[in-house]
Amino acid sequence: MTSTADLYNLHNLILGVDTADLAVRNRLRAVFAPFRCTTREPDVLLRLRSVQSLPPWRPAGEIVSESRLLTCALEGDLLTAYFPRWGTVSVDLGAGTIEGDLLPEMFNHYGAFDDMLIIVLGPLLRRRGFFSLHAFAAAQDGKAALLVGDIGAGKTTTGLSLLEAGWKLVSNDSPLLSRAADRVLACAYPGLLAAYDDTLARFPSLHRFMDGTAGRQRKRAFPAQDAYGDVWQPEAEARVLLFPRVTPGIDSSRVERMTAPEALLALVPNSIERWDRDYIAPHLALLQALVQQAPAYQLLLAPDIDALPALIAGLLKP
Repeated sequence: MTSTADLYNLHNLILGVDTADLAVRNRLRAVFAPFRCTTREPDVLLRLRSVQSLPPWRPAGEIVSESRLLTCALEGDLLTAYFPRWGTVSVDLGAGTIEGDLLPEMFNHYGAFDDMLIIVLGPLLRRRGFFSLHAFAAAQDGKAALLVGDIGAGKTTTGLSLLEAGWKLVSNDSPLLSRAADRVLACAYPGLLAAYDDTLARFPSLHRFMDGTAGRQRKRAFPAQDAYGDVWQPEAEARVLLFPRVTPGIDSSRVERMTAPEALLALVPNSIERWDRDYIAPHLALLQALVQQAPAYQLLLAPDIDALPALIAGLLKP
């Protein structure tokens, strides 16, 4: 690495960016800015570059995961993630290096770059006791609410309502779960806030991030600190699990209690990577501890967004 390389601290996993590609470095700086550090001994090296085209992909090893947007192959310690629209990235789990070629579309398509990062960093983080969960995590007084759900469920709107009420941000999309003594913690993971204009329009303080172009349906991404200042919280005790769902026909938002087994079944597809076989058992054990520690609820969402922070804060109380 050069002496001018960027370094980031993810819970004592030091990530070094070893590339001269400005597109890569600038995007990482935008996403990881709150985690920048000056430590000189990186644990993981990122060597990424932008390219105009990719050679035909010839997977080495076993195909361990395959979908329309992503195929992963594993050969020994080498995991290769092939994104047909966005690029190819390889992770050496033993050496701690990440190398890849990224197409311009990865930088232009909302979420593609961020999704790629958590996919390739995830196995390295798991080997250090941090397990990702697809959720929005916000904290009040050191106690975290985790919002879990698919696109369109209302995660972002609910999460923004909490930040508007003064809550701290743990992660907008991928909090890391870890153990501390007998407790499960939600730990910070970087990412830009993003929402469609119709969501931003609900919050006057966020109107400045709207595009204002009629007819465009594209998420607007912006750093959380640009909107809320010193908003990041490194970790918080996981105290409640919420599965939001926009619910037409109701006047006020409410919660319905879920059993621990129901919550666990809902968490597994949002968390566990089945190809990483050696880490399925500890990951599942952590999720089991989480649903025992944090009561779970379906959050039935009505238009009364201003009422959500008080509703959720009430669930954090002992």
